[in-house]
Amino acid sequence: MGKLLVILCETPFQSENVDHAIHIVEKALEKGHRASIFLFMDGVYNMIRTQNGRHFNLETVSSRLQGLVARGAKITCCRLCKELRGLNDEMTIEGITTTGIGELNNEIGEADVVLSFTG
Repeated sequence: MGKLLVILCETPFQSENVDHAIHIVEKALEKGHRASIFLFMDGVYNMIRTQNGRHFNLETVSSRLQGLVARGAKITCCRLCKELRGLNDEMTIEGITTTGIGELNNEIGEADVVLSFTG
């Protein structure tokens, strides 16, 4: 099977792009493919644990990302992007690896397909 990499730079609840990215990864996993998401730029906001969709009957993006991790998706985020935006480990969900831009380069090299949601 192939490997999909999604580079996600969009913020949660801003547009449908985050939903599309998650849905594509869900379907890739269902079909037996390996799938990764790299949270880059403002995409790191997707992993904030205090998101609250209760008033709109929405599942939060952070909980959907945790679900992807539980199903075998690899999710990483850019350390510099996270630090510049004032995020720390206590503010973010578990299961996402913080790394440098070099990891993104490696992920791109290993992927059969790369999709970029850059806003």
